[in-house]
Amino acid sequence: MSEENTLGAFEHLTKGNIELYHMDDPAQAIKYVYYLLTKMIDRQTVMFINHGDYILNLFELIAQYETMDPYSVVMSEEILGEPFHLESIELMYQERGLLDLLSKRGVPFFRILSRAPSLEGTVRIYSNRIEEILAKSQNMHAFVELQSDGSLGGIRPRDDIHKGLYEDRGDLFKNYIVGFRHEGQRGETRRVTLSMLTLRRMNHVWVFAFGKDKKKMVKLLLSGSRKSPADNPILYLNSLNSKVYLFTDQSVSKSR
Repeated sequence: MSEENTLGAFEHLTKGNIELYHMDDPAQAIKYVYYLLTKMIDRQTVMFINHGDYILNLFELIAQYETMDPYSVVMSEEILGEPFHLESIELMYQERGLLDLLSKRGVPFFRILSRAPSLEGTVRIYSNRIEEILAKSQNMHAFVELQSDGSLGGIRPRDDIHKGLYEDRGDLFKNYIVGFRHEGQRGETRRVTLSMLTLRRMNHVWVFAFGKDKKKMVKLLLSGSRKSPADNPILYLNSLNSKVYLFTDQSVSKSR
């Protein structure tokens, strides 16, 4: 058990480059991540964020306290459309008050949406921006949430269910940004997401995997499976040079 733990008992396992934490309460995990980040974040840090609730709660906590001032915050996924359209992720950030908090702290926020009329145009413009950020940054952190279908943030698996979703020119292993089609409750949308190539450039990757529907994917990660990361994005974490921190309410013990 970590001597730094002041938030109650939890299970901790190191597996290669991955630090796995079993915490039953997501709120406990958010506080502990915040505690760890206080030792890592400075004005040279760039933070790439997904739009999950746990990540938003974490960033609201970061933005409220002056113990951390990252250089910038960068969006990792977006739904194509006009800036701040009703289903956009940036609108969600705005409604949660995150954009105002970052603005008051003087922390630049990089949005994905522009006036580009197409998915291809949006991908091209944001790819150029990401390449500039990656070239200049030395301390980069990505925050993603694992989905029940195996998606890692906006990175969807290329299994039988998801075949054909990625645009023809997008390659998760060769392009920093890719576009894809998503079938949701309101029909098909076009989306933009950071790729596995971008994750490879990170110094630290933070993953939240809470809920019983994540058990299968967490177990797959611990199994040492040789399945393709293209079909199971969570397995890509094993190949990263980055330090990965995975927080889950599923057991991370190899014996279970």
